[in-house]
Amino acid sequence: MAFLSGNAATDATITTNAKIARDVYEAAAIIAARAADTNQFVRNVKLLRPYYAAVNVIGESDLRLPITGLYLLYLLAAEDLAEFHIELEMLSESDALSQDIASVADLERAIAEGNYHKALSMRGVVPLASLNIPFFGLIEESVRKRVLECCAVSYSSLTLPRITRLLAMPNDSETAKFVAKVGYQVGPGQTVYFQGPSPDDMTAIGVAAAAAADQKAPVHAVPAHLLISQMISNATDIERIV
Repeated sequence: MAFLSGNAATDATITTNAKIARDVYEAAAIIAARAADTNQFVRNVKLLRPYYAAVNVIGESDLRLPITGLYLLYLLAAEDLAEFHIELEMLSESDALSQDIASVADLERAIAEGNYHKALSMRGVVPLASLNIPFFGLIEESVRKRVLECCAVSYSSLTLPRITRLLAMPNDSETAKFVAKVGYQVGPGQTVYFQGPSPDDMTAIGVAAAAAADQKAPVHAVPAHLLISQMISNATDIERIV
């Protein structure tokens, strides 16, 4: 974008107006992000790009890196990883090493590696964290669902307090709501049953087992290689959670 005309007085006015426009778009981007209006947020971020490119004319903005980092966080929340990496590669080395950018890159890396505990602990280090912009909340929910999926594969049941710690939830009540939202229920003894019988099912299972015993139903052995394969899979899932 060519801002300057060559006339000193005119150029001063153009520069001032450009700074004002940049400030307005920055404010609009942040307001849209806080309201979870992703369409308006993306629109304002793209409108800011020519102003950020004209840094030699209108000067640097203190919000350039925070808003750029917030845009990366949005792409991560939207699971648009292709665009995320394209945007990341377009940044200069110094920008990539800044806290606002590096924190989001670290978050993406933690999720990709299955280091969910680290990912859930990063709320306070993402760009503009003090504004409680909901993008991290979307990532947080997605990661917590992945942790529950790992739990469902690795365990038949877990106590609610244990799940609260694994999901980094504020309290057991919030955990129970989240677990129910995902599709599991809290049973007797504050226990979440992922697979296999709950205590309420034990009577029916006992009757079925007795009937099978009376009929001398044959016992089928599980092949050793299947047991070993399942044990390795469970160990990997547990390592990802921890």
